[in-house]
Amino acid sequence: PSPTNLYGFDQTSSPSNSPSSPLVDPSLFTSFLNNPIYGITLPQWLLFLRQNLHHIQLLPFLPRILAISLFAALNSLLALPDTLLYAARIAAQPLHPSPLIVLGHPRTGTTLLHNLLALAPKPHGFSTCTTFTAGFPSCFLTLEDALKPRLAPLLAETRPMDNMPLHFDLPQEDELATSVLAAGSSPYTSIHIMHRFRDHLPLNAFRTLDPPLPRQGRPG
Repeated sequence: PSPTNLYGFDQTSSPSNSPSSPLVDPSLFTSFLNNPIYGITLPQWLLFLRQNLHHIQLLPFLPRILAISLFAALNSLLALPDTLLYAARIAAQPLHPSPLIVLGHPRTGTTLLHNLLALAPKPHGFSTCTTFTAGFPSCFLTLEDALKPRLAPLLAETRPMDNMPLHFDLPQEDELATSVLAAGSSPYTSIHIMHRFRDHLPLNAFRTLDPPLPRQGRPG
């Protein structure tokens, strides 16, 4: 049977249960709020389109595609200072040998746990990405202070799925940055291309990593 209560990730209320009502509010096609890949650079965006364009309805989503394309071109320019000033230091930065990874299904409290861990006092607490650093990972080192107030209108005041506060200084999942930097090679891509959900399931499993994690780093 056809679903009657399916609605978009950024939709704030479910559509009517009338059989003739659309599954997604048509006004959302031209919405520019809360887009998780506004921070993507042009090479990554072109690769994303090459892999997924045949899965996208071009006509209704053309405004979003054009907006992301504009941001991608701009992000490529904004990324230059970070690349020139910090690329060598980033490459030489050692990774923590025992990171704490929070995993869970949607709506199971992982965001709440993440936010609580982020409250631990520094320098002995946990380091976390903010919504801005995860959303614009290619330019935040040099341009965060300048860009945050200018890009703030791109975010709603609350998250659409649970009405929790939303702004650039809140803790954010690292996977958002992975999705932006890796042209959508992330479970997060299912937010944009929902019917490819099963294609992205292997990206949720540590045991399918190449190279695999050492045994002590595996769950279970």
